[in-house]
Amino acid sequence: MPTTPIPNAQGSTLAFGGVTFPKLTGWKVQAGGVTLFDRTHMGSSTYGSGENVRVVKQFDVSAVEPDSIEATALGPSSFGPSDKGRAAALTLTFPDGTSLFGTAALVNYTVEGQVGDLVKTSMSFKYLGYEV
Repeated sequence: MPTTPIPNAQGSTLAFGGVTFPKLTGWKVQAGGVTLFDRTHMGSSTYGSGENVRVVKQFDVSAVEPDSIEATALGPSSFGPSDKGRAAALTLTFPDGTSLFGTAALVNYTVEGQVGDLVKTSMSFKYLGYEV
């Protein structure tokens, strides 16, 4: 039986608002959640009978939240305090050439340095669900 090779994340790049981070050390894509509303009604299905009757709740999707991306890159950040909340084009490109892209907001960033180690920038973005 043939096996599918496990993709490698090495060589992925991230670009936000015209700034590219080519030396990613890690990234995580978090799928957006959904908001449900209860649509149970008097005619909903039930389990049991008499005193032991229980209604089967019914739900529908009312909203879908966009994905978010967290990434860590080697090197200092070019972000400043005014960049938090800024919306711009965000593209995460994988080594095989495929990518995730859309308009996203910079939610947070951290620049970290340790003695004897390279400077790292951690950043988090939230896709907005629309194009700017």
